[in-house]
Amino acid sequence: MKPDRCRVAPLNIVCPRIPPPAIDGCIGEREWDRAAQLTRFTREGGSTARARTVVWVARDEGYLYVAARCEERNTGALRHTGSPYLRDLYSRDHVDVYVNPEHDHVSYRRFTVGPFEQTESARGSYRLSWRAGPDSRWFHTADEARIHPMYVRYASTVDEGCAWFFDWSDGSLPLHYLHKGETDGPVADPDPSDPDFLVKKACWIAARQHRFYRRNTKQGAPSDFTLESADGSARFNLMDPKCVTEMAQYVYDSYDNDADRLLGMMFFAGQPALMRAHTAYDPGASHRLETLSLLRFGSGYCGHMSRVMATILNEMEVGDTGRRHRARNFGIGGHALVLVEYRDDYAILDPTHPSLYYRLDNSDLATLKEYREQPEIGRRADPSHMPALMTFNRDHIPEYPCDTLDGRGLILP
Repeated sequence: MKPDRCRVAPLNIVCPRIPPPAIDGCIGEREWDRAAQLTRFTREGGSTARARTVVWVARDEGYLYVAARCEERNTGALRHTGSPYLRDLYSRDHVDVYVNPEHDHVSYRRFTVGPFEQTESARGSYRLSWRAGPDSRWFHTADEARIHPMYVRYASTVDEGCAWFFDWSDGSLPLHYLHKGETDGPVADPDPSDPDFLVKKACWIAARQHRFYRRNTKQGAPSDFTLESADGSARFNLMDPKCVTEMAQYVYDSYDNDADRLLGMMFFAGQPALMRAHTAYDPGASHRLETLSLLRFGSGYCGHMSRVMATILNEMEVGDTGRRHRARNFGIGGHALVLVEYRDDYAILDPTHPSLYYRLDNSDLATLKEYREQPEIGRRADPSHMPALMTFNRDHIPEYPCDTLDGRGLILP
């Protein structure tokens, strides 16, 4: 349902404090008996929902807890209408939670949780029109302290309901990952046989690079568009075009092989100091900006983030060959990611939703061909993008990498 057609009166509830419930996919009645209980759910047109749904809401000192149970007996018949991509994505068992921390009943933070550890966060406004117009309001703030996405832990079964919690963390996209100097001791590079290889590999990749922040001339930076590491050891002046090559060299030097460097670039481009996701100053103008301007403004959508990452990656050397990587910004049905030439094919990198697409034996990054031959690669990485990645026409992959920094695009500032 489009937000501008939503006519539901705000519901004020008291959120009781309870002992932390077990996050195990089951709703123990004694755990939730003191929680606020919501049962009055309606369909889009206002009619009473056919299947009874119960939602419990509670909190403790640090977390918000939500549990839900729907008595629909034929969940397999519940299908989202629209394109095949959207039907597959939104027909799974998933829940959206909208939070209004500004208490204006207009702006919201959205948290989506679904199967396979599928999570997503976004910011928006119920005044947002679906096409650019005078009533559009893009929810964006430069206040570092107020933009806090979440890490969601999820456990669910269709029959028993679901429960999850939100853990607020600093950052925007690498979410709960710790960077260099933030960990308690060294972080080990996991062995491919480790059952938790993907999680540990992501933590190791993040721990090899610094967390970066925006600095300005008042803080001693060379320009008002400067990136600086937390310890001050690395600095990139975004007003100097050479910064793109310098960032590529920084990531290159942080790892010792191409696979780790590609993942390192994905995590680097996803740092909120570089690009904040799902925020744009003007979606029309931003599409015409070159990478340097996108970096300087530091915000955009998935397509902007992929362009920035692909451009920096194209400045990074392949091994010690003297050749540079060839990466492309590529759209897959409502989303954009990066395809980089790798092992005579393409590797998949997504700076907006950092996912590790590895071979099933974890020996190396999976190529696009291997992804299509073994769907389990996608299921354990990011199942929400599987339909598009499995079905798009390879002939649509651009022949040449994007954004050559030739000055033909729009540069602001």
